[in-house]
Amino acid sequence: MMVTIPEIMGVIIGIICMYYAYIQFKKKIFELTDLILWIAIWGGLILLSAVSGFVSLSKVIFLYRIIDLVFVFSTLLLFALIFFLYTKLKSYQRKTGDIVQKIALMDAEKSRKGGK
Repeated sequence: MMVTIPEIMGVIIGIICMYYAYIQFKKKIFELTDLILWIAIWGGLILLSAVSGFVSLSKVIFLYRIIDLVFVFSTLLLFALIFFLYTKLKSYQRKTGDIVQKIALMDAEKSRKGGK
């Protein structure tokens, strides 16, 4: 049984993205549900990559042509891009919430001072 480059790439991408999701959780950009969702997705990728060495993946998902492999790899890449865009979106959402909160506190402070 020989390990192929796509299998290795799938495992490496899955581990890197899993670690990145954990870092985002530690920075409080991701909530626990976000972390669980992305860990499940990347864990599934790792599992599929690892199992494909034992089961002929071409027979299971009918990857007989190179173009099929290109489409599968492109889909994997798109999932990774969606993940990183989701991370950025959550970061901007948190920053926007912080800004709105500061503005609200400043307005409350102004109205309190103006009322005296």
